[in-house]
Amino acid sequence: MKEWVAGIAQATGKWPAIAGADYGYGAGRNDSPELSAVNRELIAYWKAGGLVTLSWHARNPLTHGTAFDVSMEVDLRRLIDPETPEGAEWKRELGRVADGLEELKKAGVVVLWRPFHEMNGRWFWWGNSPGENPPGRREAFVALWRHMHHHFTNERKLDNLLWVYCGSDGAHSAAKKHPERSITYYYPGDEFCDIAALDHYSNDSRIKGYDDLVSTGKPVAIAETGPAETDTKPLDLARFLSVIKERYPRFVFCHFWDGKYSMVKNENAAGFMNDPWVLTREE
Repeated sequence: MKEWVAGIAQATGKWPAIAGADYGYGAGRNDSPELSAVNRELIAYWKAGGLVTLSWHARNPLTHGTAFDVSMEVDLRRLIDPETPEGAEWKRELGRVADGLEELKKAGVVVLWRPFHEMNGRWFWWGNSPGENPPGRREAFVALWRHMHHHFTNERKLDNLLWVYCGSDGAHSAAKKHPERSITYYYPGDEFCDIAALDHYSNDSRIKGYDDLVSTGKPVAIAETGPAETDTKPLDLARFLSVIKERYPRFVFCHFWDGKYSMVKNENAAGFMNDPWVLTREE
């Protein structure tokens, strides 16, 4: 995180209002030392006046593979049953992550918490089935989300979390033929969500699913963005911001991923960060 956020400040003269990190990206592991290392950076950013957002690429509790392991269908209902092997594993995972979030709470950090993102896509174990979605998949996902919400909020007393529901606008493009790809198909309910968001990777300025998110009545955001993986040209951030102003003015924040997706790897980052419409950490 530090490399990319500091790079933005060096290139543009401004620090982003929000810094993001992940509790499991890469190896898909989330042991305590790693979480504490992530937390140190987040706490420092919070104390410097910034906001923080956290996602969690949770490892597959059935296969113990990464979040991208969809080799076996995970019955989401079994995860909330601690008597099943995968339910017991999931309970341990929740405990370790709750410990990390509690460390942030003790430091006074409010977290934009974004679990189970892009659930309307087919590339994470908690998402759409690679084949036909089994009956009750939506109900099972909602139960899984609410189970985590109850455990963190009521049992672990983590009142420092703002819950971010986040679908994929790329998957949403197939929603006319496949309703389960809709960006709000898995929405867990107003009581269990604070912000409704989407992930958008494209040089195309059209963002799919915006109106669906707005219809939830929640603040809406772009939780991940950047050029598409297959795009060979960088993203023009000035044009990107212009389109948001004109077509999608309800978005309250956008968050660029790292690597080729980072602001500093694309065009007009300084213009973006210094635009009067954009709030920075200094503000």
